Amino acid sequence: MLQQERIIEKIWGYERDVEYNNIEVYISFLRKKLSVISAPVQIKTARGIGYSLE
Repeated sequence: MLQQERIIEKIWGYERDVEYNNIEVYISFLRKKLSVISAPVQIKTARGIGYSLE
């Protein structure tokens, strides 16, 4: 599981001007892309914990 703070640090680094909503937007975008290509994986959300690929 990756928490939002850790995702922000990995993608945008420590010097960032990013809102947590940005993560939700990108996750939504990735879910749509995965659906379009009929990928065998899904991005799952665990509220208060983070995201995982299943």
